[in-house]
Amino acid sequence: MNPKYLELSRSQLILTWNRSRFNHYSDKRKQQFHERLGDLYEVLMTKNFTDPSYTKDELRFFRKVIEFFKDSLALLDNNTISSVPHEIIECLNTAAKQWDPDFDDYIIVMEEGPYAIIPQVENYRFFYVTLKAKLGVDFKYILLRVRMPRQLTRDYLTNVCLFHELGHFIDTKYKISQSVIVDLFANWINGDRTKVDPWFISGTPPFFITSVIGAPVSYLPAGYTIFFLMEYFADIFGAQYIGPNYLNYLEYLSDDLNMDDPQHPSYNKRKQMYDAFCKGPDSNIVLKLIFEKTLSVTRHGLTKRYVDLDNKEMLGLVPTVLNNSDEMLSIFKMGWDVYMMGAEKIEKKNNLQHPLGSDQVYTIVNNLIEKSISNYLVTRDWIIAKSKI
Repeated sequence: MNPKYLELSRSQLILTWNRSRFNHYSDKRKQQFHERLGDLYEVLMTKNFTDPSYTKDELRFFRKVIEFFKDSLALLDNNTISSVPHEIIECLNTAAKQWDPDFDDYIIVMEEGPYAIIPQVENYRFFYVTLKAKLGVDFKYILLRVRMPRQLTRDYLTNVCLFHELGHFIDTKYKISQSVIVDLFANWINGDRTKVDPWFISGTPPFFITSVIGAPVSYLPAGYTIFFLMEYFADIFGAQYIGPNYLNYLEYLSDDLNMDDPQHPSYNKRKQMYDAFCKGPDSNIVLKLIFEKTLSVTRHGLTKRYVDLDNKEMLGLVPTVLNNSDEMLSIFKMGWDVYMMGAEKIEKKNNLQHPLGSDQVYTIVNNLIEKSISNYLVTRDWIIAKSKI
């Protein structure tokens, strides 16, 4: 690697830091993260990348560190109080902490793009240990990218898909789908394949023979198998909090309800898996293994987690009073239920003289979801603060 490119990248880093070095954040964790970036900046300024004693691996490490620095600042700069939907972040935090005891290590930062939840750095613990050992800078927190279309940051109806994306995050962290594959193969090779194959691509078994002449026959999962399992898991994970509403929206987005693609089972397969989830874990072998592996790996079971809230307040055009975090997470499902009722029940409940348009119902429901969550968070934080006096 030519060290001149590292110097160029560091020059970009200097420009970036000069614009952002005096940033302040209401979130103490973000402030601490920013301060560690300042420590890292000071260390990088002392490095002479043209020093011939640096190995190629060391130069590549410096490149990774500089890119980490610039990416971190860009994420923090784009997450001001006015641009970040606090209510969404708190709901994701609440749901994630039910599954990941280390989730306080993550700082959620919003990013423009297709829906996804991705750690800023893969294997971040190893990267941070290396960073501390080589450069003496100790980061405690990791940024967690939550991607969504910026124009939809306050569309609480559409943003239910973030619970699906949170499922992918939990699956990746605990390697649940990868664990399922092992037992799935045992059932496939030794049992009734007709109980497994229908959940995968027709005519393409989930496992295939791979062998070398003179060697025992062996099998590998087909390229799509892990992706299908990951989608099934994320669908079920999200359904715990939002019921069928993500899949109902997915039906609208699907051009062909029976068509699989290399990374996603068809809508109909996913809907059938959701229906099986509602009946119980013994409904099919794939679901049974997902339930078993999730419980054994995470110590938490997949189950209905939403509360059936009374919709009379929302129909009456006032925020719903939420009494606990379970009810806060359940407001998304109720919002969808009210939206799908259409305008008629709202008009009747409030004796409206003029009919509401569907766009008005959309705006009303989204506003009431946001206000209901906001009111709950204000009350919760006030009670916590009062208890510390």
